[in-house]
Amino acid sequence: MPDPSSSSSSSSSSSSSAGPAPTRSAFNQSQLEDLELAEDIVTEARKTAYKTALAARDITTPVVDALATLCLNARLKTSEAVQEDTAAEAQTLNATGLERQIVLAVQEIQAAAKQKYARRAPVQLQNYFIGERINPNEATLHQIAFTVATRLTPRTGTDLNTADDKLPGITLTKINTLRGLIALPSIPATGSSSSSSSSSSSSSSSSTTPSGIVPEEAVADRAQRDAMIREINDRRMEIQFAADAEWPYTTATNATARAAFRLTRTRPFGG
Repeated sequence: MPDPSSSSSSSSSSSSSAGPAPTRSAFNQSQLEDLELAEDIVTEARKTAYKTALAARDITTPVVDALATLCLNARLKTSEAVQEDTAAEAQTLNATGLERQIVLAVQEIQAAAKQKYARRAPVQLQNYFIGERINPNEATLHQIAFTVATRLTPRTGTDLNTADDKLPGITLTKINTLRGLIALPSIPATGSSSSSSSSSSSSSSSSTTPSGIVPEEAVADRAQRDAMIREINDRRMEIQFAADAEWPYTTATNATARAAFRLTRTRPFGG
């Protein structure tokens, strides 16, 4: 409902509109709504009025309990991702001067590595020290930066395809930036247009400042959470399909049961 004080506070709200931008979050609103729905369905399926009829359709107590456990685990995994967001941001914010520049450069490369490998070859993330604190001390940070820069440096001229690895959006210029920060000589950019052009299409999203980087271990947790949500939705709909069959829309007295399982009163459940 409208805030009755909105008219009186309009001037203060306008003055605060220039305040800090909203912080990034691991929360996905649609996934939170999916979780809420699944948990509501679990609650209804456990009620005496419905559980016996559902059990006859193979929606037994263990089936319902398994869905409840999945919901709990998905919430825990989301919480872990949020905590890792905070830890990674603190790691960056606590760095200053040259150290901060190196941290930001490495984190942008880590983001590109996660884009390329997180879902298809997660073992490759180890090559970019993802999941580790990259700046526990100056020596460790410089060694990590050196290792990452060397991995991406072309072995032949400026051809990025000759490096040990090539990441989306990580151009020769970005590699040279990191090399310069740790006192490595730059790779001459002469004739590099062809080698970096293949990255230009993806660099539009990655060439911005690393403010949009997905922190360290959060990618793995979010991938697991996303998989959990998909399974939760599948299992939740199994219960709803069973309820749809048990309490069809064609019988008026089924309206209460159908409402309990979020089914419409006028047509079959479509998933």
